[in-house]
Amino acid sequence: MKLSSNIDKIHDGVGHTLFIIFYGIVVPVACSILAFITNWKLTLITFITIPFMILASLIFSKVSDQLGVGLCAAAQEIFSSIRTVFAYNSSNYEEQRYGRHLDSAKQQNIRKGILLGSFWGAPRAAVSSSKL
Repeated sequence: MKLSSNIDKIHDGVGHTLFIIFYGIVVPVACSILAFITNWKLTLITFITIPFMILASLIFSKVSDQLGVGLCAAAQEIFSSIRTVFAYNSSNYEEQRYGRHLDSAKQQNIRKGILLGSFWGAPRAAVSSSKL
């Protein structure tokens, strides 16, 4: 039973992941070709923004990777020594410590949401304002 359920999970994950990779490669290439056919001068001008978008993506990925690191470490430490925690009756202390990590993770995720919103919203606002 477990083997078949794991195979189903792998199948679903691989199918979805391959689609995302395919979509991430084909759509930019097709859009670039269409843009060059439509107006090659304007396309060259808009390609100036690509290095900035790549830089912004790298910065965002590094910032988002650092979020929640302390929370994961605290949870792993608590769950790996759960018998010791209960043996010394320190579950209240660990709950408070984990709660502090949750509060900081909440604040970091709010910042991440603001960063993600501005990362996705700024180019769309620029495109929308250029149509005026």
